[in-house]
Amino acid sequence: MCLTTIDSYDKIERVKTEGTGYKWVAKSSMSPVHYYTGMIANRTIMLKLGVWQKDSNTKFIVSSEGGAYQSGFHIFKSPEDAENWAAINGWLVHDEFLLVKVKYKEVVASGYQDGIKVIVARKIKVIEEISPTRPRLSRKRRKEVK
Repeated sequence: MCLTTIDSYDKIERVKTEGTGYKWVAKSSMSPVHYYTGMIANRTIMLKLGVWQKDSNTKFIVSSEGGAYQSGFHIFKSPEDAENWAAINGWLVHDEFLLVKVKYKEVVASGYQDGIKVIVARKIKVIEEISPTRPRLSRKRRKEVK
């Protein structure tokens, strides 16, 4: 996951530095309370339910439309945004992936990823699993994304 466009610095400062959001993760076969993130700067990070995890990578990522931001966890503001992103990218929701609600801290960027608003934070904590519905874009959202 990489941001397509990055908000200007003054907009990033106005984003709350902590809050709650939603993230797609893969279930771990080790334990029902462990999850794996998608690729973050060419690696995955294991998360544990209820435990804060920091992205220790200090690399900067270049967005597809220019500009750079520090590596971190990409977080959607709502379950609908997460599901719309999955639908846009052709993801099929099945048992391997699930949506989790997370708390986040240390926001380093915000912007858009495939037309969906995303926050990038250095720290997250999984607080609960969310049962995803079948990803589907509303007519209004399909027009906005195109």
